[in-house]
Amino acid sequence: MRSAPDGSAVYVTGVNAVQCCDTDFATVAYSIETGAKQWLRTYNGPGNKADWAVALALSPNGRSLYVTGAYSQVTYGGIATIAYRA
Repeated sequence: MRSAPDGSAVYVTGVNAVQCCDTDFATVAYSIETGAKQWLRTYNGPGNKADWAVALALSPNGRSLYVTGAYSQVTYGGIATIAYRA
């Protein structure tokens, strides 16, 4: 979990279960003021199998959010880092 430098949002990442043996990265931004969901982003790796987000970081200016984790562990696996506009 990370907070936006301006205090407007908090970001959380983890996994979203799609079906048996198929999970995707899931990253959510919530308003700190109201707790309302601002946006949800998911990532499905190229193997279309078990993708696990494990960490996130904000750029120093707070404009970019980076999410990293393992993708397609069931097939061949790899590491993915995704950048989003925060």
